[in-house]
Amino acid sequence: PVVLMTFPWYLPSNYSAEKLADGELDYEKGAYRMHAESWGRPENINRTMTTHNEVIHELAAEPEFASTVRFVDQVELLSASGTHFSDPCHFTPAGIERFAKNLAENVERP
Repeated sequence: PVVLMTFPWYLPSNYSAEKLADGELDYEKGAYRMHAESWGRPENINRTMTTHNEVIHELAAEPEFASTVRFVDQVELLSASGTHFSDPCHFTPAGIERFAKNLAENVERP
């Protein structure tokens, strides 16, 4: 099936590139660690990701897609915390496991 998913991210309210570099944020270890500024200004990242996920919600709610797509609300199912993220968008091993489990549980349903 076609899967529409929201995409989770995590920017702590006290985020700064310096705090990320100094290990002062609650991000845990993962394969990647990049500054939010690699993608843009943090306030723009929050706005853009929120808008993206709102559009995915709207699309998934369209009656013509109801019987042909699966919707996985990863934002709802995967908590925005350092447990799941090693930086604003890369997952820790626990985040990868949760993301995959959310996907499998929702794609396999009838």
